[in-house]
Amino acid sequence: MSIEEWFYIFLPISLFLVLIFNRTHIGILIVIIILILLPLFYRIINSSENVDAFWWDVKFRKVILMRLDTIIYGVLAAYIKFYHRVFWKKSAIILFVSGLIMALAIPYIHREPNDFFSKTFYFNLTSIAAMLLLPFADSIKKFKTSIGKIVIHISLISYSMYLINLALVVQVITKNFPILNPTDGLIKYFIFWIIVIVSSSMLYHYFELPMMRLRDKKLLSSAFNK
Repeated sequence: MSIEEWFYIFLPISLFLVLIFNRTHIGILIVIIILILLPLFYRIINSSENVDAFWWDVKFRKVILMRLDTIIYGVLAAYIKFYHRVFWKKSAIILFVSGLIMALAIPYIHREPNDFFSKTFYFNLTSIAAMLLLPFADSIKKFKTSIGKIVIHISLISYSMYLINLALVVQVITKNFPILNPTDGLIKYFIFWIIVIVSSSMLYHYFELPMMRLRDKKLLSSAFNK
């Protein structure tokens, strides 16, 4: 969350400063490149520090300045869609397959906490893999099947799931109901998902959706008042 919030501060400020001098799409691309390279260079500069798995997590994975490039790949995807729409549509399948293979391969990449790669370029992989999936996902507008409806519902409540799943569900289960054996662990795993989906659906329908409707109503009212 801290990386996300700081990114939302740095991105508009960076866009404002650069677009003062270049108000074309090149200015936007410059900001994207800067926000990709600066965190990477910062990780490279600090890569000589000797760390174990714990301190790799503390000093590299969880440091905001080292991870500000995490979300910028989504902005790059939006840039490509807006300014290179033909490429976005024609390359959707091959990019999706590439991103899927990449996402499935990432967990199996052998790495050590002190590896140069683990401290630098490794952090880019997941973001790039997710970015490659977007053109194909963007091309799918509607699902008519039951599975499609489930996908749509999970997509709608995904932010609520993001907020709820760890502190409010998984930690409560693991701290109060420790796993006794593999069967018990499997049962609690399914219980975890049921609780997350039900509670996230309630949060979405009774809070997030009303707030979004209120926001849209306010924006519409402001537009008419002008």
